[in-house]
Amino acid sequence: MSTPAAEVRSFQVTIPHGTPESAPYVQDIYFPPREVVAVSWRVPPGPSGLMGWRLTMNDGIPVIPYGGGWIIADDQYNTWPLTSLPDSGYWEVTGYNTGSYDHSVYLDFQLELIAQAVATPVLTTVPGGGGTTPATTPAGATVPATAPASTPGGGTVPAGYGTIPVSAPAGVTVPAGYSIPPPATVAPVSVPVISTPAVSVPPPVSIPPVSVPPVSVPPPVTVKQPVFTAPKVPVPDATGKTASDGYQVLHQAGFAVTFTPARKAGVTYDVLAQKPAAGSSAPFGSAVQLTVNPAADTAAVPDVTGQRSSPAETTLKKAGFAVTFSMTRAKGVSYLVAAQSPGPRKLAAKGSTVHLTIAVTR
Repeated sequence: MSTPAAEVRSFQVTIPHGTPESAPYVQDIYFPPREVVAVSWRVPPGPSGLMGWRLTMNDGIPVIPYGGGWIIADDQYNTWPLTSLPDSGYWEVTGYNTGSYDHSVYLDFQLELIAQAVATPVLTTVPGGGGTTPATTPAGATVPATAPASTPGGGTVPAGYGTIPVSAPAGVTVPAGYSIPPPATVAPVSVPVISTPAVSVPPPVSIPPVSVPPVSVPPPVTVKQPVFTAPKVPVPDATGKTASDGYQVLHQAGFAVTFTPARKAGVTYDVLAQKPAAGSSAPFGSAVQLTVNPAADTAAVPDVTGQRSSPAETTLKKAGFAVTFSMTRAKGVSYLVAAQSPGPRKLAAKGSTVHLTIAVTR
């Protein structure tokens, strides 16, 4: 059972509607310096994938999620452990909301008090060769070279006048020509020895063994747990759409969505491919991976089927694509493009390769 946190501080961050991802909303979160051990968050139902948010520390390092990006949630909650994370108490929540209504994120910071430093006793070296005195010696003591390390402070003793006894009051000045008497000697005390008569201990009592009949234990009962299998549903086509539109299409069909590579804030992306493919069937609630590319670096592949190989190559290179060729035998045609991959008007990254299949006469 985990130990409850010393403090829990709760915050509500409301992200206004119509806030774009390119200019996200930022709200500061502040509390006294503490050790943050965990952060719990909750997003009520309603955003439908139109709101994303993240949590960062005051130095801009993302904490939730760890790798950056956005948390896109709807009627979800979670707890993120942050083991002994000291902090000034200054955090930020950044988010966007492209929907028509305001949406909120609720945060609970589980905190521990920061341990205070404990003062360590310090030994003070006394000048003049007198050794080391404890830190509790009163200030102002002058200890001669012949004084032991245990001499208390407070008195001024000229060189050669012996040792200040422990009972000497602070502030006493011993003039020249006087000596301080040595401490009194205590005579040993004789303590009589008291003899104790031997005590007779009776022998242990012998207890006969008790016979316990064996107990029959019935075999355990095996209970089969029902297995829930999610139904399979058709996967919609998200290729050729923006990353946001593709997410909406798949989310409304009941699928989770992941992006490769991870998207950056303020950049518009196009969907180049998806897995599983459009038209296939996948379990309801499973994840569909979208391969995306920045829209500024994406273009539609021109349709060059039926053209001769040389003009087709020129058209594709002007559009920003590399070209490769392969040959196939056909009747009645010579050096015409029989097929291309990616297909006509498909989105592809600029600089990627378009493969042309050229038909030649048998």
